[in-house]
Amino acid sequence: MNRRSLLFGTVAMYAARMPMARASQPSTYEEAVHLVWRPLDPARGARELVRAATLAANSHNTQPWRFILSDNIITIRPDLVRRCPVVDPDDHHLFASLGCAAENIVQAAPIPMLQSIPSIRARSPSLSTALRRRTTRSPMRSRSANARVPSMMAVP
Repeated sequence: MNRRSLLFGTVAMYAARMPMARASQPSTYEEAVHLVWRPLDPARGARELVRAATLAANSHNTQPWRFILSDNIITIRPDLVRRCPVVDPDDHHLFASLGCAAENIVQAAPIPMLQSIPSIRARSPSLSTALRRRTTRSPMRSRSANARVPSMMAVP
């Protein structure tokens, strides 16, 4: 499921409740925005979390994700058709976009009284390595600069 199909599904659901004259789609941009950015509806459960995820920041506005809903699990997978190989040859931005979508789900889950437990299933050795990588987050050590460095930078 992507943002476009979710938007059209939402519009169709609301259109079913509207009079027939307005059943096709919102008549103004403001109506369409209202449908997309409305508050989360707890009665819709996981589908509302997916809607929140589709509003996440993403690389070049490509919405490079696919959502799979099953039981109480939302799976986010990359939509490689939406890659931008020229500006993102290593797919870094694509996977950062997936992270943004996942974070939107985590942030939105408490609203409909749901719990989110994110997990990553790495399928490549490089991803497994990246997930284990840590930094110390310690303050930088103050060391005196080598005496040669300032003389190398001096203007003759």
